[in-house]
Amino acid sequence: MKRTSSFAALLLAATIATVSCQELTGGSGKGIIQVELSADLLGHTKGLSRIPDPGNFVLAIADSNGKDIYNGTYSASPEHFEVSAGSYTVSVRSGEFTEPMFDSPQWGDTQVVRVSSGQTVSVFMNCTQLNSGIRLLPDATFRTAYPQATLYIQGTDGSLMYSYNEKRTAYFNPGVVSVILANPGKSEAICSRQLEAQEILSLGLSANLSASSDGKIRVEVDTTRNWISESHIVGGAGSSESAYSVTEARQHIGETDAWVEGYIAGIATTTSKFSFSGPFAKNTNMVIGLRSNSTDPEYLMSIELPKGDIRDALNLMDNPDLLGHPVRVCGEIVGAYYGIPGVKGLKDYEL
Repeated sequence: MKRTSSFAALLLAATIATVSCQELTGGSGKGIIQVELSADLLGHTKGLSRIPDPGNFVLAIADSNGKDIYNGTYSASPEHFEVSAGSYTVSVRSGEFTEPMFDSPQWGDTQVVRVSSGQTVSVFMNCTQLNSGIRLLPDATFRTAYPQATLYIQGTDGSLMYSYNEKRTAYFNPGVVSVILANPGKSEAICSRQLEAQEILSLGLSANLSASSDGKIRVEVDTTRNWISESHIVGGAGSSESAYSVTEARQHIGETDAWVEGYIAGIATTTSKFSFSGPFAKNTNMVIGLRSNSTDPEYLMSIELPKGDIRDALNLMDNPDLLGHPVRVCGEIVGAYYGIPGVKGLKDYEL
């Protein structure tokens, strides 16, 4: 198995998020919001070469009056938020998208949750692609018939010039987009299409060059590039693509050949004692967290590093630059290793 891969293995599922609650002790009028963004719950389109890191997504939590509880990167956010009972809007975005741009897919999710006094609400964000894309494929006949022309793609939020040599995908917010052929002194709409979120559409453009031509332009949908979302069943951790998060893994003690994902947070020095900043004095273990800045033992797991290639590649004593780096490991989930749940008997890993 390949030992290095993107932590953000993107999937094409848009599932309804699960919100779970568990009772807290007391009734202080406060509750807890916990947010998880799994790398395996990201929507994407086929053929994408640039894969975003979920840790860099912007997480925003606001109360019913629009007041921010948190607005920052997911990886730097606390593992939980103590809030007053009430309604809250939780959203994540891979980046801003306010006008048409090339090669700029945007992922995200928004949920409204109700927090009751004395409860913990766990919000699992299921990100899908929010915008849509279009590519134009003018063939040789089209270029010959319109050598001086310029193509534009017009959406409700702006337009982009699409040269004959352009290879990139143009991204728009969902809605109607029109292809405009601009000749000297005249512009006309060739066609219009309704694009939905997650849809990437390729349009072939050709012209009839025969003497009896009626001058019409032919537009064909390239269905091999009409990319619609695929689905992925999340459940079980028998492959790296369905790895458990740190909090999920704690519910699967005793499972073998299980994949667990998290951020490298530090090392265990002794039982229930941890170091989260270098220099690190041990190379036999590492600690991973739900976030890159996790220090609360409730959101950590200790990972045994067996002697050999795995230890050489992952230990922080020799590889301090890995601190905060996303990682996946495969092994047996145990109830206690250095005083907290952990993973032993590592068989594989992915950075």
